[in-house]
Amino acid sequence: MSISVGVLGATGLVGQRLLVRLENHPQFDVVAIAASEDRIGEPFEGSVPWRIDEPRPTSFDHLTFDKAAPGELTGDPPLVLSALPGSVATETEPAFAEAGVIVCSNASPLRMAEDVPLVIPEVNADHLSLIDEQRRSRGWDGAIIKNPNCMTTTIALPFAGLSDLGLDRATIVTMQAISGAGTGGVFGIDIVDNVLPDIPGEAPKLATEPRKLLGTVTAGQLTQHPISIDAACHRVPVLDGHFATCFVELDEAYPPSQVRAAIEGLEGVNLPSAPAQPITVIDEPRRPQPRIDRDLGAGMGVAVGPISVEQHRVSFSCLAHNTIRGAAGACLIAAEAAVDDGYLD
Repeated sequence: MSISVGVLGATGLVGQRLLVRLENHPQFDVVAIAASEDRIGEPFEGSVPWRIDEPRPTSFDHLTFDKAAPGELTGDPPLVLSALPGSVATETEPAFAEAGVIVCSNASPLRMAEDVPLVIPEVNADHLSLIDEQRRSRGWDGAIIKNPNCMTTTIALPFAGLSDLGLDRATIVTMQAISGAGTGGVFGIDIVDNVLPDIPGEAPKLATEPRKLLGTVTAGQLTQHPISIDAACHRVPVLDGHFATCFVELDEAYPPSQVRAAIEGLEGVNLPSAPAQPITVIDEPRRPQPRIDRDLGAGMGVAVGPISVEQHRVSFSCLAHNTIRGAAGACLIAAEAAVDDGYLD
């Protein structure tokens, strides 16, 4: 079965990562691309500055940019993957959902809405059931599905492994790559030979999004996880790869072997873009490192550094490719999960 797909925001870093992963995809066929209005009618071939370290997919050279609006996309695809900036997504994505389109989105608006699934398939694929409540309450025939913030994704996977041991609270210190700010987000003169603390708006996402991801859905109602999270976020002169050091308190003490097994044992999912092993624990000192470990699992794996356990306190570092696992790949795997659950039948 081939499902027609449109890509919104196809010219940015996340949009470009999406197109690379959609070329030769076993389920999805890209029939439409959309970007800012000044590009409408322009061909994909030769008109987009290519900014990522993967070859530009030539399969889409015949496409021209459409307006990012319902009824304006070539082929009227039933599914769109959105890499739109938040300011545009706020109105555009609900318009598509109201028009009967499934929207899988990397944008932040509506992530914390109670009827909008915020999904990492290895963590909470069952939250897709919120689509039914979303459609009922909003009167939509389509739906909006969100993937988390890129740094949230990096920590949420190992946290999910620990959730059965009783997560109580966590303190997180992040070092986040410049690509997380987009192509125009950080000036070179600011980041070269420097560290930028307090990324605007980042710490609140890390405090709230994991609570939704690790929560439970019963009869269409979401109950958030009670974990308390404090975060300090920094932008560092690394191109790709978000890194965090996590200090976690559990409800009670567990032996180190059981803690490691809980983190490392997070099960994978049978989806085309999913890594066979979501989490890899690396015991080497001074690991993980962005340059060495960010491409683990074709960019979809999370590397966890040596795990230290003292009574009920656990500490470790973790790393993931922010524009793949944390953004484009996260959006794509959420769409694959929606297909798996029958929402595109």
